Amino acid sequence: MTARGVCLGAAACALVAAASLASAAETPPTEHPVPETPGAHPTIDEVRAEEARRETRAYVVGRISWSYPQKAGGALGAIVSRIPSDYDCTTTCLLRGLMVQGSAGLGGGELALGYGSLVGETGASRRFLRHPYVGWGARAAFVRTWGLSELEPQGASFVGAEAAVTIAQFNLVVGLFHELGSEPSGRGVRVFGGAGWGF
Repeated sequence: MTARGVCLGAAACALVAAASLASAAETPPTEHPVPETPGAHPTIDEVRAEEARRETRAYVVGRISWSYPQKAGGALGAIVSRIPSDYDCTTTCLLRGLMVQGSAGLGGGELALGYGSLVGETGASRRFLRHPYVGWGARAAFVRTWGLSELEPQGASFVGAEAAVTIAQFNLVVGLFHELGSEPSGRGVRVFGGAGWGF
């Protein structure tokens, strides 16, 4: 083969190689789907199994406080929540659900019903929430005054709504109440509230 033929053959090979490279550059790479992490999207059966391992429990909550118009007093109630059956809440757990609470003091008493969310633990006690760390609640309430209440008239009844919050076991409650009865005092809405320990 002559030198001229060798050069022509080499040139042809170079052109073919260049065309192949250009074609490869223009062809987008094949996209491979990223495999999903197992369990990233729970199935209906998994959700049902998770719900089946939950049970409804009631835990006792308490509070001591100074409030208006009840003055010095205490409260006792319960929060009903659905939690996993293997949780005993001796260490920190989350409780959310229906709450009922009654309180009595030197100047009056209260019954309240509503919803609460609370993070706490029972410690050595099994169903009494001894350490409420953080929580909140919203509830309807009925208040009746007696004894050392400074409200007039004596023995008045009120209905209203209140909110409660607990941070590091320190509790605050505030609510708006309206007096019941055939002869209202004419003062309209009253603000009741208090502070103490517990929930």
